[in-house]
Amino acid sequence: MAASFFLVFCRTALFLVLTGFISVNSYGQTDTLKNILNRVVQYQTQTVPEKIYLHLDRPLYLSGETAWFKLYYVDGAFHKPLNFSKVAYVEVIGPDQTPVLQTKIALNQGRGNGSLVIPYDLSSGNYVIRAYTQYMKNFSPDIYFQKSFTIVNTAAETIGTVEKSAPEYDINFFPEGGNLVTGLESKVAFKVTDKAGKGIDYKGVVLDNTGKEVAQLKPAHLGMGHFVFTPVPGITYRAVITLPNKKVLTQNIPPAQEQGWVMRLDHTDVNQLKLTVNASAAEAVGPVYLLSHARQLVNVAETGYFQQGQVTFLIDSKKLPEGISRLTLFNQQKKPVCERLYFKQPRLTAPIKATSTKDTYATRDKVAVDIETQNQQTQPAPFNLSVAVYQLDSLAAAGKGDINSYFWLTSEVKGYIEDPDYYLKNTGPEVTAATDNLMLTQGWSRFSWQDILVKERPPLVHLPELGGHLISGKVIKSGTQTPVGGIPVYLTSPGNPVRVYTATSNQQGLIQFETNYFYGSKEIIVQSDTRQDSTSRIEVLSPFSEQAVTGFIPPFGWLKSWQPELKRRHLQNQVSQNYPQTNLRKYIYPIIDSAAFYGKPDESYLLDAYQRFQVMEEVLREYVRGVLVRKRRDKFHFQVLNTPYKSVFPNDPLVLLDGMPIFDLDKLMAFDPLKIKKIDVFTRL
Repeated sequence: MAASFFLVFCRTALFLVLTGFISVNSYGQTDTLKNILNRVVQYQTQTVPEKIYLHLDRPLYLSGETAWFKLYYVDGAFHKPLNFSKVAYVEVIGPDQTPVLQTKIALNQGRGNGSLVIPYDLSSGNYVIRAYTQYMKNFSPDIYFQKSFTIVNTAAETIGTVEKSAPEYDINFFPEGGNLVTGLESKVAFKVTDKAGKGIDYKGVVLDNTGKEVAQLKPAHLGMGHFVFTPVPGITYRAVITLPNKKVLTQNIPPAQEQGWVMRLDHTDVNQLKLTVNASAAEAVGPVYLLSHARQLVNVAETGYFQQGQVTFLIDSKKLPEGISRLTLFNQQKKPVCERLYFKQPRLTAPIKATSTKDTYATRDKVAVDIETQNQQTQPAPFNLSVAVYQLDSLAAAGKGDINSYFWLTSEVKGYIEDPDYYLKNTGPEVTAATDNLMLTQGWSRFSWQDILVKERPPLVHLPELGGHLISGKVIKSGTQTPVGGIPVYLTSPGNPVRVYTATSNQQGLIQFETNYFYGSKEIIVQSDTRQDSTSRIEVLSPFSEQAVTGFIPPFGWLKSWQPELKRRHLQNQVSQNYPQTNLRKYIYPIIDSAAFYGKPDESYLLDAYQRFQVMEEVLREYVRGVLVRKRRDKFHFQVLNTPYKSVFPNDPLVLLDGMPIFDLDKLMAFDPLKIKKIDVFTRL
């Protein structure tokens, strides 16, 4: 052990606020539109859009196996590596919304990596792995990365006996723009899926309350399609759907409003989009404002005026960037009344070419894979990559969705997308129609207009971790939950190097410690100075999100036909556990400064070089020149020499024992000096 005696040092932390700026053209429009644009700019300068993609090495694991992953952390606007938050939080959430695994991953220049060992006692089922930063916790959990995967406990007695239950169905209708309005023609998208979230084949009709057929339902891609009709006042509508097995399903169409707005987007012309807005008589007054943005970057801002209850906007397709643009219509009160998504297929980077030396391999053959990466000019270029290799069998089919489909599509819309790659890697009229149906059925925004249009945003609850962990806690009165403010608190982590962090509780009793370069499993000790406060207690708060999983978790069930593959995987798992490879258990921590935070001491004493005493008081009085031991009112006190001024400091110094503050010097003086190896003393500020 090593004890250190020195004065308290105060560290000033420089908090760097990073802001992003959007470029908005001078549209020369009304003050109302300018006001909306200014609010958008203000929102962007006060927030940093973040996205995380987690590449998991396989879609299915047995209990006891290791899940390897890599994180890609980018800004949400341009999808470029982001060096903002330094810590990502990764969780595995069970079907009951309970976290079963949690870890923290260091982010460096937009990437990080790690692994999780699947516990042996986990039940078989579909789980969700999610990743986020502390800063993301200020917003909806919809922006977290979320992906479902399967865990099978092959030691369970029920293996091979559980069958998939009969499918259930989910039927939804989505009026274009948001609502149906009586007397106004509307396009209505529809989507029918089973309980696994997969689109199904079916036929259907829309009937009014008299039984008259109004429209036919003809699904195109993955159970989605649309129809056009005009709601009549006083009439209700329902859909009757017939499945291939002759089962009939019914679902009511959303009721139409008497007053409102209807939006129609026509993009048959590749050079421009035509957006037509119709409104009921009471609403078709005054100017309206169209704002289009993609990933918080405004690309269109125009003012329109009604003529005979209709206003039309013509949008140059070149103004819209790749990916999803949100076209929002505001009335003259600056209230958003309609919204529509439009997807412009991105030009993906040159494909990655992976080739192996042979087409087939014998058992234990070495497999060599050559990977070639090129830029858009087909020139060799370095890439930041991750590669997953796993066997395609009845348990693990080829995964759908990759980093491109996530950043461009999945992260920008709400809900489960069955085959996101289809909309990015294919072209043609069918793909265009399917993509448009997807935009109609998956409408959602990563931020709400309500948050943007407020004059003043509330302060951030969760600060970004710009340097490392922000360990948070709360000081409360013992026996109650009353917060206590103004209490100095110390956090220490015993070991090498010595670390001490200080914070003072605010009026809500909250404290935070920024612990940069804090790697591995650490023991932390959080305490206040008992000489000043002996009636409070400190709670260390969990850094993980308490929000429930919002992503789709498919129901779990296995078939008896899977049993041979499960037995083979089970045997492989047992062999790998009994003959472990030590390199799988190694983690190389970054090289950090191993010196104590206080630097080089003015005096240093290696006690083994001196005659050992049995009492700590004798050690200090006989050997340590820079410390004067005094006793007042039966309590020990230390006076440390202030060498530059040839005086002594008036107060007791901060005393650390193996990095832990000791406030009661009587306890230190009762400590066995034979257990002390070294004493460091600071005799100057």
